[in-house]
Amino acid sequence: MRRSAFALAVTLSQVGCAVAPPPKKLPPPVKETPENAAEIARDIVRGRAGALFEVGRFRFHPSASAIGRLAVWGPSLEKIGLDPLYDVDRAFVTSEYALGDSGIAVLEMHRPDAEVAGAISAAGLSSNPEAAFPATHVTLKTGETRVIALVRPGLVVVAPTYQEGRLDVLRTRARLPRIPGRTAARFFAFEPSSSLGSMPRWPSTVYAAHAELEFNDAGGAVIRFFAESTSEKQAAADAVALTDEAHHLLALDLGIFEMHLLDPPEFHAEGRRVMMQTGLLPGDVDWLLRFTGKP
Repeated sequence: MRRSAFALAVTLSQVGCAVAPPPKKLPPPVKETPENAAEIARDIVRGRAGALFEVGRFRFHPSASAIGRLAVWGPSLEKIGLDPLYDVDRAFVTSEYALGDSGIAVLEMHRPDAEVAGAISAAGLSSNPEAAFPATHVTLKTGETRVIALVRPGLVVVAPTYQEGRLDVLRTRARLPRIPGRTAARFFAFEPSSSLGSMPRWPSTVYAAHAELEFNDAGGAVIRFFAESTSEKQAAADAVALTDEAHHLLALDLGIFEMHLLDPPEFHAEGRRVMMQTGLLPGDVDWLLRFTGKP
């Protein structure tokens, strides 16, 4: 996943003899396995960080396109004429390292399959006509290349081209998890001190972190965060460390005085869990979605 959109928390085509052509090989049937498509994607890239987005809940926000930056699924879809916000209902992105370039995105589409397949075919099929699913390669402005594959009806995958041969495992009836209520995104990171970027700095004693982003009617949002620490005593220390890091990250040193870009959140411990909840104004949400996690 190429950059983190969440600073403090934390996730695809359709020869023969002229006299009697042989029957066309049919694609293998979609498997009946009930697995979660997000977990299958995590297995492909050994994902330790990621996010799940209810894309429809982002469409109203002026900075919504920023979520497509993760695993570069947004720019990749745009290369073949698809709209990342209005042609996608749900997106899951994951990678072993949040700032690496090996991220994979699994997208449940809003646009009809025939139109998605047509966009892929028009861009130039990447494999032979008897492949199990239509796929194309795109090259982005950064020079990165991605495969876009319609692995099965309704499900598109955007991944590094070297992962193309591994995408068959997503030809199941598995779907992405639904996020109930009004929550627009869920983020996760295992071993965040190594799986996430250098900003913010995470205590090595935090071994799993999760967060949720929920918009309100005014364009602001609420963030709910929790993390697991190694002990109750360590959780208290980690809460202090994360609070200090949040204040440092969100402060702008002007020499004479320090100005906070956002209202820094306060973390607290409950047993071995580190908790935080904070509200964001619309401008704060804009800053958060555009945050890259890089110094």
